[in-house]
Amino acid sequence: MSKNALILRKKQFVKSVVNWGKNNLREFPWRTNTTPYKVFIAEVLLKRTTSTAAKRTYTEFLKRFPSIKKIHQSRRRDIEIKLRPVGLYNQRSKGLKESARYIVKKHAGKIPDEYQELMKVPHVGHYTAGAVLSFGFGKPAPILDSNVRRVVCRVFQDELGKSPTDKQILDFLSEVIPKKSHQVFNWGLLDIGAIICSYQFQKHDECPLKEICVYYRKS
Repeated sequence: MSKNALILRKKQFVKSVVNWGKNNLREFPWRTNTTPYKVFIAEVLLKRTTSTAAKRTYTEFLKRFPSIKKIHQSRRRDIEIKLRPVGLYNQRSKGLKESARYIVKKHAGKIPDEYQELMKVPHVGHYTAGAVLSFGFGKPAPILDSNVRRVVCRVFQDELGKSPTDKQILDFLSEVIPKKSHQVFNWGLLDIGAIICSYQFQKHDECPLKEICVYYRKS
């Protein structure tokens, strides 16, 4: 494929995801009235559990622990109690306490707004860092989870190869992410991967990316 053709495909990719997202995004409490802290907590709750379980816990958890400083000041046992509905409460509470301790000590209780600084926070990875920057601070930063990886790898299968590294995918997303609509773009990728382009089932007829998708063309 020529360089110009690839550039056009990338532009169509972004446009299609954003246009789809404007009308089809799923509704979750952590997608409204966002703050860096709220996004951070949502990502902790969403790890290795369902959005349904996280949704049941999210609002009540924020009421009990409205800030990083509150988590830092609270007993781990109290945090575990609020985390029980999402499971893995020992691991989550331990991770939250360690993250909170670091943020209070190094950043006076304020979640950092730079990628490299976020990556220094214990238990924060590429996905959480990107989510906090994009959804919490309004900065155009890519996110990468299994759903996003699947969509990008299927659409750009020829360009990225069969097993691209996380860095390759993040570099690709950093190149194409739109500055003004990055939140809709990121949420759109997440939701397309979750409800249209899942691991086992693909709703090709509903997919906004099928016209440029290598996986669809070869299937």
